[in-house]
Amino acid sequence: DTVFQCDRNNFVMASQCGQAPTPTPVPSIQPVAAVPNTAAPLGGTLPDLVPDATTLKDSVMIAYQSFNPTDCQAVCIGGFGNRTLLKFSSESANLGGADLIPPSRAAHPELYEWHPCHQHWHFKGFAEYLLLDSDNNVVRKSAKQSFCMEDVMQVDMTSPDVPQNPQYTCSNQGISLGW
Repeated sequence: DTVFQCDRNNFVMASQCGQAPTPTPVPSIQPVAAVPNTAAPLGGTLPDLVPDATTLKDSVMIAYQSFNPTDCQAVCIGGFGNRTLLKFSSESANLGGADLIPPSRAAHPELYEWHPCHQHWHFKGFAEYLLLDSDNNVVRKSAKQSFCMEDVMQVDMTSPDVPQNPQYTCSNQGISLGW
């Protein structure tokens, strides 16, 4: 039973289990925020990624799903059959003073991995997700932490330095300031 990412924003916890008709929201989730980047205070000269705890908290649900051996997502969750999934969305905004531009795949191929379900490259080690019990002991650790870093949603609508249109995609990875 490990947490995996199977599409851009949803993560799942795989375990053998029976089926249920609909996903069930999980009450009272208290996400642990990331440690802030002390080298780049907000508005500084460096990127500063800030996770959106509200998106995470509001999106957590338990779902029951069956996977066929031919489902691409069966690879993500470690096998086929009936599974109980812990699903949630994850978003981070760049609230710093510069774009986050990772090294290119050509210069540093070790930092990227091909995602067969998505058919594009992901940046490795972007995030780690831990499921903790009430005593803060790790119950599960995510096994997949790679992401496609791209501009998805503009969060700063007032600064003239923030681009009005997305600058980064899965082919040209990065996160613009204010996105």
